[in-house]
Amino acid sequence: MQLTGKNYSLIHRITSVCIIIYCALLLLMLLNNGYTISVMRQNTYNQLHDMLVQENRQITTVLNKTSSYLASFSLKTANLSTVEMYRQDSNYYTALYKLKTELSSTLTSMSLIQGLFIFPTSSQQFIHAFKSISDETAAHNLRSQFRAAYQTGSLDQYVSRYWYPVQFDGHYYLVHVLKIGKSYIGAWTDFGKILSCIEDTPSLKPTALYIYQKDQIYDINSEKTDYIISLPDTDKKIKSLYLDHYYWVVGVASPYTKEGGIYLLVRYSEVTQRLAANYIFVFIISTIFLGIALAAIRVIRIYLGRPLSKLQNSLTSLRNGDFSIRLPEEEACNEFADVNSAFNQMVERIENLKISIYEEKLVQQKTEMQALKNQIAPHFLINCLNAIYHMAAAKKNDEIQGMTVFLGDHLRYALADVSTVLLQEELDKVRNYVALSKARFPGCIELFLNIPEHLSNVVILPMILLFQVENIIKYEVVNGEITEIHIDIYTENRDENKMLHLCIWDTGNGYAPEILSQLRDKKMLSQSTGHNIGTRNTYQRLHLMYGNNFSLQFSNRENAGAQIDICIPYQEADKTKESLP
Repeated sequence: MQLTGKNYSLIHRITSVCIIIYCALLLLMLLNNGYTISVMRQNTYNQLHDMLVQENRQITTVLNKTSSYLASFSLKTANLSTVEMYRQDSNYYTALYKLKTELSSTLTSMSLIQGLFIFPTSSQQFIHAFKSISDETAAHNLRSQFRAAYQTGSLDQYVSRYWYPVQFDGHYYLVHVLKIGKSYIGAWTDFGKILSCIEDTPSLKPTALYIYQKDQIYDINSEKTDYIISLPDTDKKIKSLYLDHYYWVVGVASPYTKEGGIYLLVRYSEVTQRLAANYIFVFIISTIFLGIALAAIRVIRIYLGRPLSKLQNSLTSLRNGDFSIRLPEEEACNEFADVNSAFNQMVERIENLKISIYEEKLVQQKTEMQALKNQIAPHFLINCLNAIYHMAAAKKNDEIQGMTVFLGDHLRYALADVSTVLLQEELDKVRNYVALSKARFPGCIELFLNIPEHLSNVVILPMILLFQVENIIKYEVVNGEITEIHIDIYTENRDENKMLHLCIWDTGNGYAPEILSQLRDKKMLSQSTGHNIGTRNTYQRLHLMYGNNFSLQFSNRENAGAQIDICIPYQEADKTKESLP
C-alpha cells in the first residue's frame, strides 16, 4: 500500500526532536541566564542603594546631632548671655574666650562639620571655629554676609530648620543657622566633605552628586555643575541616564535639607566590568551545554542514524533487485547487530528461493517448449509422409530418397534440446524443404529471401519460419500455378527497444474472411482444436520465450496472398543466454 502525504525517515524525526528539545533547553537556559544576569544587576544596584542609604544615614546622624547641639547651645552655657550684654568688661572677654574655646572643642568631635559660629547682634562679634586654614575663607565670608544682612535687617533670612546651600566665591557649602535669643548660631560644611565618603566605594567608581531643588546640582569639589538631570525616584528600581556616557542613577533623599538628596552616577561600563566574571561564567556554561547537545546529536547520528541509513539503503537496493547486498553484523549496539543479522538471513533466503523458483521456471519452460516441439514433429512428419506417398505414386524414387534424408535431418532438428537457433540455420532448413517440395510441384514454387547480411548472426526460435513455409506449400501450392514465397527480415525500433521483424507472405489466395477474423481475435490461438496446430504452436512458443514482448499478426497482403508478421526482441548469438526469461 502506498502512503499518501509527506513521509520522513526515523533519523530525520529523531534529529528534529533533538533539535526542538535542544532549542527549547537553549531558550530556557538563555531565559534563565538573562534572569540570572538581571538578578545580579539588580543585586549590584541594590548594594549601591543600600550603601548609599547607610552612608546617608551616617551623614544625617552627624548633621542632626549638629542641629541638636545648636538648638541646645544656650542651655549648655551661660557665656552666650554674657556676650549678648556686650559690656566690654573682663566678664565679657572671658565669656567670649570661653565660647570660642567651646566651639573649637566641640568641632573636633563633629566628623563632617568644618566650622561653627555665633553671631550676637548686640556686639556684631563673629565668634567662630574651623578645622583647617582653608575653612578660614568661609568663616570670613559668613561674617561679612551676616554683618551686611544685619545692617539691612534681613538677617532672619538665614534662619531655617533645614540645612541649605550657600555660595562663597564659587564654592558651595551646606549651612544651618538658628536664632537663639539675640544671637544667631550656626554650622557649615562643604559638599565635598559630604560626598567624599560616598565616592570612596572600593568596588566601583561612582560620581557622587548632591541635587537640591532639582536644578541645583553640586559635585565633590563643592562646585555647581552644568548637568541637567531630572530628579529620579529614590526607590530600588534600576534607572539609567545618558550624559556623556550611560550611567546608573542611585539616589536617596536627605531629610536634613528641605528638598534634595544624594545621588550616585555609576558608569554602565563599570557595572559591566564588575559583572564580567559572571558573564564569562554564563558564557562558559552555555558553551558547555552547546557542546554537550552537539555531542549528543552526533552520538545519536553515529549509533542510530548511520545504522538506520545503511538499513534504508540496503532496503532500497533490495527493492531494486540487488540480492547481493549484506549488512555488517558487528555494530556498536546489539539491537542493530541482531537486526542486521536477521536482514542478511532474510535476503539470503529470498535469494535462494528466487534462484529455486527461477530454475524451476526454466525447467518448466524447457519442458513445455520441448512438448510443443514434439507436438509439431508428428504433424510435420504426417505432411512429409503424405508427400512421400505422392512421390511414390509418381514413381519418383530419387525425390523419395531426398525427402527421406531431409525428414530424418528435420526430425533431429525439431527434437534437438535447444531454445534458439541461428537465423542462418533456420533459413537453410527452409531452403532444403522448398527444394524437396519443388520435386513434388515442379515449376510451381519460387522462394525469395530479403535478408540483410548483418542479420545472419541473430537468433530465433527453431522452426518458426519453416512451419509457415510448410503451411503455405500445403494449402496454397497447386500444380500448374506459380506460388511465390517471400521472407523479408529487418530490424525496427519499438518503444526504444530494438526488434527483429519477420514477414512471411505468398501470392496464393490468402486467408478466408472467417479464418482471418478468428486469427485476429486470437480464438484459434487460445482454443485447443484439431486444426491449425502449427499456428497455435507458434503463438504458444513465442509467448513462452518472450512473454508479452512480441507480436504475431495475420493479414491478407494487397495484390498478393496471406501475410504473417512476427516481431520479436533482437538478440545476437553471444547474448542468447542473457535473454532467456
